[in-house]
Amino acid sequence: MQGSLTNITIGIAHVYCLLGPVGFKDSQVTGEIGPGYIKQGSPGFDNLVYKTDIAIQSAVQLINDDPTTLPGVHINIKRFTDCGPWTPTSVETWSGSTGGYATAVMTTDIIERHSDVIGVLGFETSTTAKSVAQVLSLAQIPYCSGVSASPRLSNRNNFPYFWRTLSFNGFGDSLFRLFQAWNVQRIAILSQKGDDLSYSTLINLEKSLGGHGITVLGSFQVANPSDATYLSYISMSLMKTSARYIMILGQSEFTAHMMFELGNIGLVDSSRVYMGINYPDPRGNATEVFGNVFFDYIRGFIFIAQLGEVNSPIYNKSRDALRPFSGYNISNSDFDGSFLPNYFDCLNTMVKGFSNLLQSGATPQDLASRRLNSQMNSSLFQNTGYKGILSYPQPTQYDDTGDIKLRMLYLYMTGNDFEQIIFGETDADATSYSNHPGSEPVFFGGGSIPPPDGPIPAPSQIYGLNSIRGIIIITGSLLGILIMIFAAGILFEFRKNKLIRSASVPEIISICVGGFIICLSLLAYIGEVTVTTCKSRVVGVLLGFSLMVSPLVFKNAAVIAVSGAQTRLREKEVRLIILKFRIADILMIMIAVGLSIFWWLRSSMAPVVFHMPGSTYARCLEHKTGSSLMTSALYTYSGILLIGLAATSIFSFRVQMAAYNEGSLTSIVLVSILLGFCLHRGISESADDRTDFTTAVIKWALVMFVFGMVVGVRILAVWQEYQEKALLSKKTSTHSFFSQQRSSSNASARHSERSYVQDPTQKPRKIKFKMIEAGSRRSLFCYKRSFFYSSPWDTGVASIHFLEARSRVWLLVESLHSAECLVLSDSKDISQAGHFVHFKPALCSIKFEFESEALAASFCQECVLGVNQMKGR
Repeated sequence: MQGSLTNITIGIAHVYCLLGPVGFKDSQVTGEIGPGYIKQGSPGFDNLVYKTDIAIQSAVQLINDDPTTLPGVHINIKRFTDCGPWTPTSVETWSGSTGGYATAVMTTDIIERHSDVIGVLGFETSTTAKSVAQVLSLAQIPYCSGVSASPRLSNRNNFPYFWRTLSFNGFGDSLFRLFQAWNVQRIAILSQKGDDLSYSTLINLEKSLGGHGITVLGSFQVANPSDATYLSYISMSLMKTSARYIMILGQSEFTAHMMFELGNIGLVDSSRVYMGINYPDPRGNATEVFGNVFFDYIRGFIFIAQLGEVNSPIYNKSRDALRPFSGYNISNSDFDGSFLPNYFDCLNTMVKGFSNLLQSGATPQDLASRRLNSQMNSSLFQNTGYKGILSYPQPTQYDDTGDIKLRMLYLYMTGNDFEQIIFGETDADATSYSNHPGSEPVFFGGGSIPPPDGPIPAPSQIYGLNSIRGIIIITGSLLGILIMIFAAGILFEFRKNKLIRSASVPEIISICVGGFIICLSLLAYIGEVTVTTCKSRVVGVLLGFSLMVSPLVFKNAAVIAVSGAQTRLREKEVRLIILKFRIADILMIMIAVGLSIFWWLRSSMAPVVFHMPGSTYARCLEHKTGSSLMTSALYTYSGILLIGLAATSIFSFRVQMAAYNEGSLTSIVLVSILLGFCLHRGISESADDRTDFTTAVIKWALVMFVFGMVVGVRILAVWQEYQEKALLSKKTSTHSFFSQQRSSSNASARHSERSYVQDPTQKPRKIKFKMIEAGSRRSLFCYKRSFFYSSPWDTGVASIHFLEARSRVWLLVESLHSAECLVLSDSKDISQAGHFVHFKPALCSIKFEFESEALAASFCQECVLGVNQMKGR
């Protein structure tokens, strides 16, 4: 070695425990690895370890032989095992993940005992690499990997000194371009359970493909491909969903075993296309492990990789440089399939970064002593100007996360050993797909036309004007919309009516708007199911639910706050309390709007097509990953509103004024919403082609039910009041409980007759009335406006009135708090039951309670007599 050169050392982190007894001291490999150590064509992972090692040796030799690459510096290498020393059982017991030993022993040796190592090249699975990269980053030692492709490793905050020449971050965008060219809309995914690369790529892939509208029919995490029970479940699922494009995410050995098992159960055929990020290669001789049938099963397998331009000058130079170290010529497929270009580019990028530091004024001695390592984060190697094998003829570039920017290549396997042929590629930014010149894919069975991604399309079940279900949904939706608009108009017109004012006009109109939105969202069930219609169904229900429930909660909370005040409140104070609760109501609704927008942007909900004999139907489903946080936020928001409704329902029973007491009403609303939710969830769990229709009907029925109880009842009461007032004269209507004089105490009755004139051209119309005094001072009454609403019990005086011109009889009950009217068609509407007397015409009713049955009988008898007298019977 020339004395003028400064020695630096680059470490190799590899699974040397699989290579054999090469000699170990702690984690360092002390033996030499040279030509003939592994015979040509030797199967097994040890052959891959060997080829990677000699590739790095040959790349170092090329650099050392060129004094212009790193002037004044000679590179040495040190080898470190990340899985411990070799033992006779190492190959059988190695699981692929060695993070514990690599972190606790290997990285400690590199950092503390081998201070001459200023950079590391790693051949490690993503599961192992993530811990090694984090520890080396803390020690400011640059680390480049050629095989660790997990998207998790793109986190610059956790791994600032890590970069790589293989990455599947953004892999889904590239795959979408291929599917777009092949007109593929559906895919199933099988991933290796417990493998970091598989899991991280699965999450990235589901999110990316879902965003592009590709339907993931199912994703299955497989721990053991030979598990017959789980394999049977996968088989049934793939056949049920007619999955034709199947992605396998896992290490090469897992992929090989998966393909073998799928082939054995008859799922490898010309109608299905299998693809993966690693090509199927078992640990050991494939023929000995699986038999010759294995190469039949992998024929047509699509291997997705980032490879360089074959036969470029730098490609040929690097491949040929291996000959002195291997003792034999390495083929292009072996060169690429062993990821050797990745390590040539890893090393040369690292060395070019070192060279740039020296050109900025640093010395080789500074470089060798780690004094420059603080400057060696991944940004130093991002754009070095090095033109590598993978990026030829462009300079090798890395993004801000340390991931190499490369085109994605698509290769098919011929079944002739592990031979692979490129047929297509996407550019580095995944904006387009193009066929490789002079090549086309060859699928299982020999065809070159991509098979359809499902069975021959069956008629799709779509709700519209040509189906009964569609007509029902459209009719219900339009009817609901018209009812809400009409109701809002009526409420505005009679906004000064006491029944409407007691319900608070802004809040009750908000309920109409909420019902309008939900009824409008039902139209999203009409026509073809798309991502937009799927999301519209959810957002429409959330906004409508918020506009209907939130006003109920905060209006009743305001009433509770006012009625529960310990001191008499002035009008200004009452208005301030109401204003505060209305502002809270508006904020709650705005939160719903914000959640809806974020959910719409983040949700992966999309239509999934299901097949049944003779037709298909689509349902809106959300992927398990990608948007679960926002969906949980929607459920949380809805739960908070329902809890608020339950709380106000309980406290509302303390409100004394009948017109403002909505405890029973809110309780029924709460129960109905919970019942509707349970029905919806139950139907969704056992979904079929009628599920969407049934769901739409449940939504409509629930909205109309809540609307009827909260709004409809009040509109009906206003209408009845309007009708009754038209029958009464001003004098009769001003008749007061306090102005009546009792002429006797033995239940004597007093008759009177009054006249009033509505129009000067008409004759006066006479109204007769009779006071019912029997026990009325000691009676309680309860007025029931509808099936859902009853007033609190109160004391009052009853009188019967008769409009001769219309032959109309009605009962008037006056108390300190209210005056209630009830039209009586006949004396048969009056009945006694013990202490109670019932007046039960049509919709409304009044019930009286007396101290004794005798008083009740006397009151009932006098009322019947009065009605009969009025009608002249």
